[in-house]
Amino acid sequence: SGDPFSWRTIFAMSRNWSSTLLSEFREILSLPHRHQISAVADLRKRIPEPECKEVWNTAMGEGSLYGAWSHTSIMEGLYEHNRKLIRQYLDILQSNGLEFRIVEIGGGDGRLWELSLNEKDKGTLILVDPNESAHKQVASILPRGVEIVSVIKKIEDVDVPKELGKNTVDIIICSLTLHHLPGYSQQHCHQHGLSSVQRSKLEVLSSFKECLKTGNTGHALEAFGILNEADMYSDITLPSNDEALVHNVSSSYWRRAGASIAYDVEHRDASDDLKERWSAMLKLWFINQIDVCTLPIELRDVYELDIAHWLEIFAQAGLKITQRQFTDDFLLFHQYVFQS
Repeated sequence: SGDPFSWRTIFAMSRNWSSTLLSEFREILSLPHRHQISAVADLRKRIPEPECKEVWNTAMGEGSLYGAWSHTSIMEGLYEHNRKLIRQYLDILQSNGLEFRIVEIGGGDGRLWELSLNEKDKGTLILVDPNESAHKQVASILPRGVEIVSVIKKIEDVDVPKELGKNTVDIIICSLTLHHLPGYSQQHCHQHGLSSVQRSKLEVLSSFKECLKTGNTGHALEAFGILNEADMYSDITLPSNDEALVHNVSSSYWRRAGASIAYDVEHRDASDDLKERWSAMLKLWFINQIDVCTLPIELRDVYELDIAHWLEIFAQAGLKITQRQFTDDFLLFHQYVFQS
């Protein structure tokens, strides 16, 4: 199919596809955890897949699954918690006639800036994202007074102080991105056979410290960073097919993220089109995510950490956590606010 959103063909197969998926998924979540694995495997055999899947972070804008993802309740909670902090800082800059310099790691579809910026804002947004379409999408929604500087790279490939500016950044935003980096640190990766890894979570967070403004900023607030990540452990210490890994991934993607998507479909006031995309997302991005447990460690791509491990890495990076909190009712995403 030439239609990039041919996930819609799922719904043409059966008028009751979405309701069947949701009711059976809800029933599965009521089972003991160990029994859920085989029940989901059976569900996946019976529920049809689209001919052409939209892979995570490959399509942006209206009509895409990613566009639907950014309107889920768990993402809206994340955006709102980030927006409040960003807006507090930018309002003070505006009142002092100052421009901002913000770094965002992973731009998504720009929904955060659509909610956070206004026409009076002036400054520079430096976007680090390997997906060129993300840069175009974010640029399309920025106010006239905000310039975008595109760094089309993965964050682990960026010479952060040199390319983003040493001690020049007001705010760093890094949402749901660092879990794609394996291990706690380069040393941790090498200990587990990933000898090609040069920069991991610790090295990236340490480089953030070098970017943030220090000393006199010209106004009342100190520069800060925000990290948003799921509270779940699936890093390289757990080998492929490990029972604890399967439990952690299913708990995060089914019992929290998946359950939140099902709740949105069943209870939120949204269009039929949006609910259909949420249902497709539930199948493609959350129920099917259990497959990462079978992949070799170097291909897993989902190297999540729980809160305790993130706090250890922040401390090792020399960053101070000033506040932290869950941002959704399913206690999935955790927000860490940090300063140098």
